[in-house]
Amino acid sequence: MAIKPAFQFDRAGLYMGLTVSHESPLEPGVFHVPALCTLTAPPGTYRPGDSPLSVGTFEPDWADDKWPRWNSVSWELIVRPQAAKRVEQPPVDDRLARLQAFFDENQDVAELINMPVRT
Repeated sequence: MAIKPAFQFDRAGLYMGLTVSHESPLEPGVFHVPALCTLTAPPGTYRPGDSPLSVGTFEPDWADDKWPRWNSVSWELIVRPQAAKRVEQPPVDDRLARLQAFFDENQDVAELINMPVRT
């Protein structure tokens, strides 16, 4: 059973890596492409593996500030996405103190949710 390289992308179409598509045992020459994959290589160099079962390697050919995105027809290079910045949360004790202060100032809200009111 033969294999072909398949190039994975996420739900946004961003390139994720290299995997394999296997030839159908019932239909020679037909390959089963995994979901969220394409047989079209992104910009770069694909080198087949040494054995028939080895997927091979892929060397990307794009600038560090770019990243390939599959648009359902071809790969396009877009500005490389950045990870979202993490928002620091105040410590739990701080949040509880702020919540208690809110209820102290808004006793009508505290009564609506049956919160014991401090006097």
